[in-house]
Amino acid sequence: MKKLISIMTFLAMICTVPAWAFDINPENVTASKGATINVPVTIKNIHSAIEANAIGFTVKYDGDILSFVGPDIKGSLVESFTLVEGKENSPGVAKIGGSYFTDKVFLTDGLLLNITFKVKEDASGKSKVELSDFKDALKGATGGSSTVLLK
Repeated sequence: MKKLISIMTFLAMICTVPAWAFDINPENVTASKGATINVPVTIKNIHSAIEANAIGFTVKYDGDILSFVGPDIKGSLVESFTLVEGKENSPGVAKIGGSYFTDKVFLTDGLLLNITFKVKEDASGKSKVELSDFKDALKGATGGSSTVLLK
């Protein structure tokens, strides 16, 4: 019985969200067919600045509605990064990563970056945009989703 309680306690400890977790969420966007849009990705609930020299995450979206263009870092927290790139691995799934080669950047609450998509001419309805698989300085983040709604 003691062993069972110890195992259950251990599992409860490793399955809980760390106290230092923060949120990374894309924002909802309304778009027209054929438009190029930016989906803002914000980072919130950082209790103390995060030292970052690399980031990475996965983006999932409806490939029948959106075409991935890439990250846009103008005016963002990672604007000073040496390199930020994105690549579509398959329709509807892309990876975004970035590095700062000379030092570290301090991330606080704000605009992490924008994700640029092209809305397909024959698109209709809406596409969910979901973030997951956070790496490097973003490890431990809670990801969310948003909607690109066509007007």
